[in-house]
Amino acid sequence: MQRGHHRSIRNEAGTATAPTSDTRPTTVCKIDVASPDFTYLQTERIWVMGPTGLGKLTRCVLDGGSQTSFITKTLIDYLKLEIVDLRDLWSAQSCPGPDTGPRRVLRFCAKSIRGNTTLPITAFESTHAFCTHPTVTHDTTMAQTRKIKLADPTPGERDLPIEVLIGGDYYWRIVKDASSIRLSSSLVLLPTRFGWILTGNLTGIIANRIKVIT
Repeated sequence: MQRGHHRSIRNEAGTATAPTSDTRPTTVCKIDVASPDFTYLQTERIWVMGPTGLGKLTRCVLDGGSQTSFITKTLIDYLKLEIVDLRDLWSAQSCPGPDTGPRRVLRFCAKSIRGNTTLPITAFESTHAFCTHPTVTHDTTMAQTRKIKLADPTPGERDLPIEVLIGGDYYWRIVKDASSIRLSSSLVLLPTRFGWILTGNLTGIIANRIKVIT
């Protein structure tokens, strides 16, 4: 159910996990966590473009297990996105749940941060808050063997919130058919139209060496 997907990126208190004082966060794909046992969500940095030409740089999370896509109310209001429908959320699910009921359905354009690649998307309004997906305190070395451009760079840039969830309705329009690159038994680089995304679990891994252009 969609509600579960939204809350999976928050802890039980509804706040982002902060590194403890005895850890030193390093930056890999802009995710900061205190524990080495950490799973990367499939995040990408995109421009969300509205009908007036106004855009905002933000982050999205790809979730093929969600039947529909979502966008936060704050982003809807800021970009004055076009309302294309008012639809019961349960109609897009296999069964109704506590968050069902009429929701605005909006249209926007997702644009790559690295070029002119764009994708028109329609998504439900989200009433849930998204937390910044924090960087890893685990040393994952990616050295120079081939060129990879990450879709969610870059060390030193400001953290951006996750304001868009792209569900299974658009997931395979973004993820490419090209082969993924396995860095370990539990960590892979996945090719998408907007760049490569790091996904999987970091528990006890020793990553293969690869050149990443952020």
